Amino acid sequence: MDTSSPQIQRVCRFYGELIDPIIDKNLEKYIPVLEEVKQEDNVYVMVDGSYLFTRDDNWKEIKLGRIFSDRSVIPITAK
Repeated sequence: MDTSSPQIQRVCRFYGELIDPIIDKNLEKYIPVLEEVKQEDNVYVMVDGSYLFTRDDNWKEIKLGRIFSDRSVIPITAK
């Protein structure tokens, strides 16, 4: 299954329009807080580059990151 550039653009615009009001109002209660991590837990960081359409400057490169512990990992298969 291929994902085209216009499909990615539509998804970015859709979710961007949903979060714009939250960012504009600085509603910190909707911004997730990291849960406390136990010392014996493994912590993973995933970072990826992407482009985001901004109304003022057209497309801008952004970095998307996710931090999670091994308790959040869901095994898909035993292999």
